Amino acid sequence: MWAHIEGQQKLTSYLTRVLDTGASTHAYLLCGPDASDRDDIARRFSAALIADGSVETYQQILSGAHPDLHEYAPAGVGGYLVEQAREIVHDATLAPIRAPHKVYLVQQANKLSGAAANALLKTLEEPSADVVIVLLAPTPDTVLETLRSRCEVLQMNAYDVYVEGDAELFDLMERIAYGMDDVDLLHAAASFIQRGQAEIDELDERFNQMLLDQKDYLSASAKKQLEQQHKREVNGRKRARLLADIDMLANWTRDCLLVANGAANLRRFPEAYAQTSEVGERLEASQLLKAVDALSAARERITYNVTPQLAIEAMLLEVRGALCPR
Repeated sequence: MWAHIEGQQKLTSYLTRVLDTGASTHAYLLCGPDASDRDDIARRFSAALIADGSVETYQQILSGAHPDLHEYAPAGVGGYLVEQAREIVHDATLAPIRAPHKVYLVQQANKLSGAAANALLKTLEEPSADVVIVLLAPTPDTVLETLRSRCEVLQMNAYDVYVEGDAELFDLMERIAYGMDDVDLLHAAASFIQRGQAEIDELDERFNQMLLDQKDYLSASAKKQLEQQHKREVNGRKRARLLADIDMLANWTRDCLLVANGAANLRRFPEAYAQTSEVGERLEASQLLKAVDALSAARERITYNVTPQLAIEAMLLEVRGALCPR
């Protein structure tokens, strides 16, 4: 179950004991620096709670959607909407559709505040016996004390996470640095947006299959609610993918900046040393700093719900203006 999770043996051993003994609490706050592992641990733990010992059900949950696993991400510019919290509160009063338990995964719980946090408090404190709520956040202190105090806090170990560079993204930056006309740049922006679309298509296919499999058990209102939740999850995944790609471009550009400043070693992507060196040696540090600023601005725009297509087009235009001024 946890074989591919590195450096978290203490946490995963504890979760295994919880599952083995059936002694889960009503609410958890899972914190850790690596969002990918944090989400994976939370999803596997949730799947095991819902599956209740059924290996087949556990695998089905991991490979697709399930009507008793509800995932939430902030839908508002500044965080969670009060309507999202009220949706959880209402749904938590309903019985599970297929399983003994239902689980709510609340991503970025550090963005739960104000009316949304207040609306969730009582449900978080005293949910139904068949409900488990799992909040996810980078660190405990980023979550409101009123929420944190109602959860069992699970802390992941901090360790240096190696992320392999994406050659496709680095090639794009190199081509921009050597000059790219407007038509090619707009095509590149469209391709950038489509990265990861196969994953979204697969997610949609699994969700539609789940609806088909569960059609005899779902009321019209339950189906509508699941469709709304799925739409939010898809939009959240698209945004997360874009932000991750922008972060990778920013880190690669910082590696180029190290080369421009005479550093012999790269910080993030040593496997791309030849390509990074070629770009870094021909550019001024001031150009690379402007490119980093352009990438940071694009990240902020997407975070604040600017249309991704416009944000990426503006980003690439600004990066070209920084790296290849005309």
